[in-house]
This record gives sequence, C-alpha cells and structure tokens, in this order.
Amino acid sequence: MVGRDDDGGRPENAAEFRTELAASAAQRLRGFAWLLLILHAGLLLHDFWTSPAAVGTPERRWQAHLFTLHLWMLGACTLALAAFHWSSSREAKGRVAYWLTAFFLGWGGVLAGVDQLIGAGITIYLAVHLGAALFVTFELVPALSGFAVGLVAFIGAEIVLAPTPAVAFSQAVNGAGFALCCAIFSRMLYATKVRDFVQRRTIARQHTELVATNERLEAERARSDHLLRAALPPRIVERLQRGETPIADAHTGLVILWADLCKFTQLASSLPPDELVVLLDELFSRFDAVVQRAGLEKIKTVGDGYLAVAGIPLPTDADAVAAAEAAAGLHVAVAEMATHHQRDLLLRVGIARGEVAAGVLGRDRLLYDLWGDAVNVATRLETAAAPGETLVTADVARLLARTHELGPTITLDVKGKGAMLVHSVGARKAASRTPT
Repeated sequence: MVGRDDDGGRPENAAEFRTELAASAAQRLRGFAWLLLILHAGLLLHDFWTSPAAVGTPERRWQAHLFTLHLWMLGACTLALAAFHWSSSREAKGRVAYWLTAFFLGWGGVLAGVDQLIGAGITIYLAVHLGAALFVTFELVPALSGFAVGLVAFIGAEIVLAPTPAVAFSQAVNGAGFALCCAIFSRMLYATKVRDFVQRRTIARQHTELVATNERLEAERARSDHLLRAALPPRIVERLQRGETPIADAHTGLVILWADLCKFTQLASSLPPDELVVLLDELFSRFDAVVQRAGLEKIKTVGDGYLAVAGIPLPTDADAVAAAEAAAGLHVAVAEMATHHQRDLLLRVGIARGEVAAGVLGRDRLLYDLWGDAVNVATRLETAAAPGETLVTADVARLLARTHELGPTITLDVKGKGAMLVHSVGARKAASRTPT
C-alpha cells in the first residue's frame, strides 16, 4: 500500500519514490547539460575572439574569471553526460544528477560573485537557485546540502571580489535569504511530488484491486452459471437470467423416461459412502452422455433414479425412438459398469407419453421438475419392469413398431390407472439401423 510516514515527508515505499526522483532528475539534467555544453562551447569561442580589456581593470579580471568558469562548466557538462551514458541504473544516474546540480549551484554562486566586478550578480545567483528548486527535486538532506554549496560559493566569491566589505556583507545576507526561499520552495515542490506519487500509486492500487475484484466476480459468475447450467436445462437458465419468474409450462406429447437401479438399497448398505458416491457419479455421468447423444433432456436424479424427457420444446413421433435408444444405451452403460466394478448391477426402465406440467421450484436451491400422469405412469412401468428390461405404454409401442423389436402385449395393473397394455422393448430392427 502507498501512503505517508508519520512525519509526512516521505512515502511508505520510499525506495520506489527515491528511484522515481532520481530518474526524473537525471532526465532533466541530461537535457540541460547538453544545452549548457553547446552554450558554453560558443561562449568559449567568444572569449577567444573578444579583445581583452585593459590590464588591471575590473573588466579584465571579470573576463579572466568568466573564461575559467566557462571552462569549468564545459568540463563538468562533458563529464556528466559521459556519466549519464555509462551509468547502468537509475540510482547511479540520480547521483550524477545530484552532483551536477550541486556544481551548478556552486558555479552560480561564484559567477554571481564575479559579476560584482561589473554589476548586480545576485540576479544570476537567484536565477540558478530558482531553476534548481523548480526543475530538480531531491530529498531533504541532499537538497539542503546543495543549496548550502551554492550559498558558501556565493559568500566566498563576495568576500573575495566585492568592492567593499559592506557590499560583501549586504550581498551575503541577500544570498542567504534567497537560498532559504529557494530551499523552502524546493521542499514545497517535494511535498507536491510526494502527494502526486501517493495519489498515482493509490489510483494504481485501486485500479489493480478493481480489476482483481472484477476478475473474481466474473469467475464467480461463470462458476455460478456453470453450476446453474449443470443443475437446470440451458433453456431454463436463459429464462431465469432474463428475469422470468415464475417459470411454469404445460407440454403435450412428451415422452418420459424413468430409469432405476435394481436392488440399490442392498448395494448402498454393502458399500462405504465414498465408494458408493464414486460409483453413482460415474454411472450418472455415463447416463448424461447417453441421454445427450440420444437427444433427450435430463431432468433430475432421485437417489438411484434417473428422469429424462424427449419432446421439449417441440414433440414429434421420433421422440419415442430417441427414448428407446436412450434406454438401450443406459442398459449398456450399467452392464459396462457392472463388469468394471465387479458388481451385480441391472437397470429397469419405464417409458410413457402424455401431458405434463413443468416448472422451477425454490428460491435459494432451484429445482426444475415435471409433474403429470405420464411421469407417474413411467415410474410405475419402471417398477414393474424386470431387471434389465424396458417397458413402454401401448401408444409408445405403436411409435416403435417399425424400428424396434417389441415383446408381447402385457396387461399390467398400474396403481391409480388400473389395467394397462404395455410392451417390453428389445433391440432395434436391422432394417431401421443407421449405417455407420
């Protein structure tokens, strides 16, 4: 987290802030060094071509000092640019920038003293210090030490070159006041940079947190959507996401398939819970694949019971064939599981056709279910079927007559329905098989 220390003078992550200051100082001083290098190269040429003043005059002394100062500036800028070029880190470049700034302040102080020979050099001194305060920012100790260098150089030059002690004292007092003002201004800019740094890092952190939160929300939404689609049919999920409520539909001509394992109670009592759950999970996963391939829609599982339906949203006569194919696939899946797990597993299946009501129940734990006479009949047929057998109602049998082998007509006493004619479904007829 980015913030401020108790003294309010430095961000908590001071190393990063210091590196940023160093990079900024190096970038500005490098360009300024190039400017001064070109400028003082021209000034040196001017010094060579300018006729010297008369010997012993203040102008002659002024020219000599300026020539020396121009040479020093040219050399310092050359060395600084070479150091900027060869420095491999921001910290090293920042140190070069600091020493170059201290040189500029000292150089400006000496130049201001030299200018006392012919004019008011305090203006140059003030300009150099204001420039340093405005364009280059360092921490407290480096900044104050740099301004101290400039002040000492200025006072020394005034003592040596001022025409009278009174002028030297007056200018030294003025220089000290200017240096103090520039130092204060520098600290104000430093505080502004700290505040800007903290704000930028805070915004960056908040942006990162916001992105992470959005990613978590998106992942959670995707996970919830996946779980919802795993528990409910996709068409129902889409209606729920559109805000439709309540969801209640009436369907006619649906083909209902109900499958149930034989002797499941005995099997459950003989297996540890974890093994039983693994077995059922693998079995129902196979059932899901079979039902999906046949074009049916899984509705729910209840214990070892499995309910699926064909004909939503548009029922056709081919739904009965799809349900019979799904039933055959379920029997095959159970047989394979029995062989693999060395268990006595057999399945009973009942298939009926008719009108049903469908809808979503619950608020926190949603359940999509079917109700109606066809569902009850399919359940009764499954209960009456022999292990490994599929029983269908007479109307379903008529739809399967051309495609599947059917057993003889059986009169079955169905609870709540009385006597019903049913058939067992065998293999698909060879003439109706789709070539592979």
